[in-house]
Amino acid sequence: MKPLTGSDNTFGTPREVFDYFNRWYGPFDLDAAANRKNRLVKQYLGQGGKYENALDPAVHWHQLGEKIWLNPPFGRGLGNWVKRAWEEHHRGCRIVMLLPASTGPRWYRDYVYGQEHYWLGRLQYVGGKTGAPWDSMIVILNPPPHFLKRFQRA
Repeated sequence: MKPLTGSDNTFGTPREVFDYFNRWYGPFDLDAAANRKNRLVKQYLGQGGKYENALDPAVHWHQLGEKIWLNPPFGRGLGNWVKRAWEEHHRGCRIVMLLPASTGPRWYRDYVYGQEHYWLGRLQYVGGKTGAPWDSMIVILNPPPHFLKRFQRA
């Protein structure tokens, strides 16, 4: 997948997209793929955060937050991020992911197909000079049923 500009693929989430899903599925207490400039939650994983490498098996997302926002770097390693989110949601987290809307990759078939998701169309990512040349989607990974009681609204 081509980055928006140059070779950097760490573009920030558009604020209005985050705010909408934070209102309905949050409040998020962890941004799992961020840096100092583009983080959307006080606690984040990534450059300058509590842990530099969110994919390190020693970093347990579910111990850092129950409601997690994830806008991973798009590119060759994207499947690793989606797989990790899938693993963490089985440990009791609700994870809301902003991903490229693509049904062809193996990560889509293995972890996204059949999950709650919303097509967003083409977004203008923070840090991008132009709009993304691909559609985006939000995928919600709700925790397994035995964890759901703590996510019900009062």
